[in-house]
Amino acid sequence: MKIGLIPIDNRPCTMQFPCQLGRIIKTEIIIPPAEILGDFLQPNNTP
Repeated sequence: MKIGLIPIDNRPCTMQFPCQLGRIIKTEIIIPPAEILGDFLQPNNTP
């Protein structure tokens, strides 16, 4: 099974933890690259 996830920023609690949980239940979590996501203190840089 695959699940697409768009995290609100690149913090571990919104980006890494869901992927770790996906590995536990043998599910692939697909997320966008971290460099296009916002940071906790700075918004993303997409047009």
